[in-house]
Amino acid sequence: MSREHYLTVQNSSRETYARGRLHLDATTTRENHAFAFYPPPYDKLANFMAEGSMRFEKTGNKISVAYVTWRSNRSYDHASSYILNFNNDGGYEISQWRDGTPFAIAAYSSSSLFNRGETSENTFRIVAYGSLFDIYINDKFLIGFEDEYLDLGTIGLFTGRGCYVTFDDIKIWDAILK
Repeated sequence: MSREHYLTVQNSSRETYARGRLHLDATTTRENHAFAFYPPPYDKLANFMAEGSMRFEKTGNKISVAYVTWRSNRSYDHASSYILNFNNDGGYEISQWRDGTPFAIAAYSSSSLFNRGETSENTFRIVAYGSLFDIYINDKFLIGFEDEYLDLGTIGLFTGRGCYVTFDDIKIWDAILK
């Protein structure tokens, strides 16, 4: 990320980019989230692979949360997207949002694939092709699912109130069916 800075973080308590990482710091904000969405030409992604690394930064919270959203196609206030929500204790869930209302795809669960701890770091990869989705954590398959509701949109990154996460080495490219 140190060469190309596509994102501007909203509601963050820190500079967007520092030491080569994207910073989403919601520890002192009055808002519920610190967030960033990819702008054009990344706003019409359909078949893609996205990967990167994410680190929970020290806050003193027992649980910190990060979110990766994809195929987001409405303003933040009226979200319609898919969201991977995971925390520093190994928990995760996947949901589909329709006009701001969540519908569970994978109910909250935990996985040993996640590195745990207050300052843990994890890698993620999301593969989206048509209505098929595969999610990998730390280069291991976490879950796959099929859903036809959203066919294109952008990618976004979030953290919740009181949390602080950084992202690095985010790559996005076209997915091609083999």
